[in-house]
Amino acid sequence: MGSTTYKIVHVIDSNFHDIVKSPVDKMLERKCVRWDAEGVGKIPHNEQEDIQETVKKSNESQRLFFEKNGHCFGGNLTRTQGIVNGTLHVSGDLPSHLKQTELFAQAGEFPVICRYSSEPSDPKLDFRSYHQPRGLSMKVFNFKGDMFEADKDFPTQDIEFNGTPALNLANAKTTKEILDLGLKYGYNTKEQDEKIE
Repeated sequence: MGSTTYKIVHVIDSNFHDIVKSPVDKMLERKCVRWDAEGVGKIPHNEQEDIQETVKKSNESQRLFFEKNGHCFGGNLTRTQGIVNGTLHVSGDLPSHLKQTELFAQAGEFPVICRYSSEPSDPKLDFRSYHQPRGLSMKVFNFKGDMFEADKDFPTQDIEFNGTPALNLANAKTTKEILDLGLKYGYNTKEQDEKIE
């Protein structure tokens, strides 16, 4: 495997003014909506019931996978493709819209472990030839900040990324509906894909 190096280049005019802005400059100029701004993240009607149904359907999905394959598979991004470790460097001069959580509020370095994953699908499929959602999760160690009561003795923070252009699991209701289709048509079938479209 090769590696790629990216170089940030500024194009300047004769007066040394930027003509073309770097990707970093463009990112720093963005005006983002805070996660806790009014109108963001309203709780949908019947969400608690949809969450309970999603839990039931996830358990049923795992049971069916076990009965079919003799192994227990999870419902989403549970097939590990690789694990790497490294260091997360948090810059001290991030703009305010990138400092919305305690982790990024001040400069620091944190050890991390990253896990690349994909959906379990059919274990007989070659994951390299089958286009499916891919994920990356990052466990950040030595994080100090507000924690849930159950996790207060473990100073870590989890960050998760998904490789799909749009998440089909947008909310509990949609997740429940997609699990219904998976249970009805079986996973990785033409019928299921047509219904999801």
